Amino acid sequence: MRTAVYAGSFDPPTHGHLWMIERGLEMFDRLIVAIGSNPSKSYSFTVAARLDLLRESTAAELSCSWIPFVFAQPFATRRTPQLGVSK
Repeated sequence: MRTAVYAGSFDPPTHGHLWMIERGLEMFDRLIVAIGSNPSKSYSFTVAARLDLLRESTAAELSCSWIPFVFAQPFATRRTPQLGVSK
């Protein structure tokens, strides 16, 4: 099973983000969307609000509610083995 992680701040989620999610779903067996938070940046939306916006957008736009979303601290690639992603 090929698993990929798409990490970003998604503040707010855009059509470009949804396009990337859609492409990732076509290319990989499993796609994990990781919402990042960088302490040196200021955000318009909280992580919880961004998570809700992404869930709503993917369910409406892509007709899928099964994409796993995770909260990722900076340097999300260091966490990929914990998420079942191999290099």
